[in-house]
Amino acid sequence: MVLTQQGIMGQQLSELADVLGGYSEKALYNQLSFYRFIFDWDYAFNKVLQHPERVKVKGFQVQKEAYRKLKDIADRVLATSSYSEVNLSKLFQVFTSLK
Repeated sequence: MVLTQQGIMGQQLSELADVLGGYSEKALYNQLSFYRFIFDWDYAFNKVLQHPERVKVKGFQVQKEAYRKLKDIADRVLATSSYSEVNLSKLFQVFTSLK
């Protein structure tokens, strides 16, 4: 079996979820979505911080890079989740059965 880096991370997270009490895939997706949101430096900088606060954090390059890395991890794992994929044929299957 060949796993990509994303597959390995997903497998490790799945194993960790089993150890921590059996998170469902949906619960894990929701938790990772939350992490993705709280580690989104650009969103916080542009939408949450006021001008005086923005000036104070301009020099926080190390922290900014750390947040970006954490958000990237959550993004990569979420991209491999089955909840991030929508099967349109299944979604509209009910309409074809009504004919």
